[in-house]
Amino acid sequence: MAEEHGLTQAADPVRHETHAHDVKVLGRLLAAAQDSETRFEQAAQDAESDGRRRLFESLAEERGRMVRDLRATLVALGGPVEGDGGSILTKARRAMTDIGHALLGDETHATDVADDGEQALVGRLDEALADPELSDMARAAVRRARAMLGEHREDLHALRLSLDSRRDVASPLFPA
Repeated sequence: MAEEHGLTQAADPVRHETHAHDVKVLGRLLAAAQDSETRFEQAAQDAESDGRRRLFESLAEERGRMVRDLRATLVALGGPVEGDGGSILTKARRAMTDIGHALLGDETHATDVADDGEQALVGRLDEALADPELSDMARAAVRRARAMLGEHREDLHALRLSLDSRRDVASPLFPA
């Protein structure tokens, strides 16, 4: 009876195939957003002041909401419940971040890493928005993720510049 109405299992691979590109793109964005959340959590632990700690915690919470939204859309499109951890490049960046934190676990380094990661995340989101193959459902999720970046990202970049200049002035190589 189900076969008479075209409701057989054969329809599932076709449906899955139509969303394969969306699943791939959203999976990469999910991994990048998870990395961002982790970087902010680490930066909050390394923060030297309550104000900076609150900024990093707020950013980590924003990225957590982004992760949950991207994951929900990914699952709705037939993707895995849990991501595979991202691309090889994402995994390599994560490993370098972990090594850098182990060697230079200070607020300035954590802020630099977080700001670099945010710039990469913005680039990935913008690239996904420009993808003509992305479905409307996936594009809406990417737009929501892009909108979640908020004004705190600019605060992060300003903090990085401030901390970097403080580090430069303290350097023995800084001209007197």
